[in-house]
Amino acid sequence: EARSPRLLIQKPPIPLRKSPRADFVSNFSRRLFQRVAVVGLLLFGAGMLGGMAYLLLRFAFALLPTPWDRLQALLLLALLFGLNLTVLGILGDFVIRIYRKIDSKPLYQIKTIR
Repeated sequence: EARSPRLLIQKPPIPLRKSPRADFVSNFSRRLFQRVAVVGLLLFGAGMLGGMAYLLLRFAFALLPTPWDRLQALLLLALLFGLNLTVLGILGDFVIRIYRKIDSKPLYQIKTIR
């Protein structure tokens, strides 16, 4: 019976700062991607709420007679950047799950040799 060698993860040449805050960046943790997804959802939600408030004030109540170009651009950027961060966080979480699932298993096993 033969087994494949386990893949070894080497330490970085420059040691990272030893603190619990920086630890989740370097140890293949899902926490980093979960935080990115939460920040993305918050930013996306802020962009949506701001956009709806702007549209209500502009068209429904006519309190803003002229368009505010900078506010429109800022709300659009918040909306798109938040959506981008949310998707990045979700995809990163999936990649970490797949990595953990295949990390503990050998790449191949030979049951018998003739």
